[in-house]
Amino acid sequence: VYEEGGPRTRLAKEGAIILSVTVEGNKTVTESYIQSVMQSRPDRVFDQQVFNQDIAALHRTELFGSIKPYSSETPDGVHLKLQV
Repeated sequence: VYEEGGPRTRLAKEGAIILSVTVEGNKTVTESYIQSVMQSRPDRVFDQQVFNQDIAALHRTELFGSIKPYSSETPDGVHLKLQV
């Protein structure tokens, strides 16, 4: 859920490589459009502030009633998930 100052997510380790970005629950908007709004992408370095800005940018599109961000860290990097 989005709150002033950014979403409250479980913090993943900054500087880890993003392994995947998945979107669940999108019915009317394509996943490729959602990912085009975001700067967090696979093979880039994870930055919590950039991920927060991605969520804010998605909210500004006014296409989603809610966006729940999740991150999970593995020894190899970070997996990001958005539930819309």
